[in-house]
Amino acid sequence: MRSSHSARRRPAFTLIELLVVIAIIAILIGLLLPAVQKVREAAARAKCQNNLKQIGLALHAYHDANTWFPAARSTFPGGLSPSLGGAQMPAFLEYQPADQPGISPESIGGWMVRVLPYIEQGNAQALVVGKSTTADISAGYSSLAAVGVPIFLCPSAVEPTAGTDPTTPLTRTSYAGLTGGDENTDPSTGPIGMNASNGMFPVKTPFGPTAGVRPRVAAVHVTDGLSNTLAVGERHVTQKGMTWVGADYHTLLAFPNQNSFGGVGPGGAITLTACPASLPARYDPFAPNNVCSQDRFNSPHPGGGTWLLGDGSVRTFLFAAGVTVLPAMVSINGGEVVNE
Repeated sequence: MRSSHSARRRPAFTLIELLVVIAIIAILIGLLLPAVQKVREAAARAKCQNNLKQIGLALHAYHDANTWFPAARSTFPGGLSPSLGGAQMPAFLEYQPADQPGISPESIGGWMVRVLPYIEQGNAQALVVGKSTTADISAGYSSLAAVGVPIFLCPSAVEPTAGTDPTTPLTRTSYAGLTGGDENTDPSTGPIGMNASNGMFPVKTPFGPTAGVRPRVAAVHVTDGLSNTLAVGERHVTQKGMTWVGADYHTLLAFPNQNSFGGVGPGGAITLTACPASLPARYDPFAPNNVCSQDRFNSPHPGGGTWLLGDGSVRTFLFAAGVTVLPAMVSINGGEVVNE
């Protein structure tokens, strides 16, 4: 005789019940994903802010050691292109005497190369600094250009897919130094985005009769106040061929600028094309499919980007500040009133 217990069978889920359970799970996932994305973005923004904070500390450590902030350009014989990126390096080496002393950090690349020892990257700088033969300098420069420095790259950066890398892919940066707001146009090249002279990283000196290609800014020159002056901002790139070891357009930008940028070819050569009539641009969300996006300071962070001020502090400015606030903070000695 079968017991009553053995005769009972547990009913299975009906199709309707299963669909209800699946719908509830889908709703919960839908509610959870935006929260996860917000947490990730908050973490990425915090890391980006910390990167700029470390860069600010490095700039001031360099200033303490040298009595001025790192120069935007390097020292080299007159007549050469100052970018020293890609194709410029062999031309630079042709000017080197056979018995030259070891090359110094002031003689190559942009301002980021000079701050390497102050962000615990002295070993990277030593790949080229101190070398004395043409072959060693060239090989060291190529090795340096391939080094990825985490502090120079925002976690929200998008890998560029447009353009062409040189034979050895270059490592890029998410940040650019301010050359100023008075960009001038070189008649031989047209506007190239960074030839300004009144910012923290000027490429032409505003300091009287010592005008030249390699000005140096000290804290005493910043009469507008370091806390009122922009030093470095987010500028994410859309094109391959940009590198943190280079000077000029690689790591510098005027605000606003007159550039009409189209692409970077092999060896870092710049190709100009027509950009939208809205240029000169100021400050916008990053647009990875727009080749002109890197002509302006931009950010992939929602609402606004991260900026380093001259005093080493880091702030987030909304994109609307590109018209209302940031123009008064570009120059080091313009006497503007900053209204926030």
